[in-house]
Amino acid sequence: MTINKVSIVGVSGMLGRYMVQHALDQGYEVVGVCREKAPLAHKTQR
Repeated sequence: MTINKVSIVGVSGMLGRYMVQHALDQGYEVVGVCREKAPLAHKTQR
């Protein structure tokens, strides 16, 4: 069994959060990278 791994930069942003969820749904092991003390994006943020 092969475990696919992916690193995603900017996971605290809206696109990054989407990419993390998509990768997890596809069975990837995810390593997320973001700036120190980066605020999490909210769905209502534009």
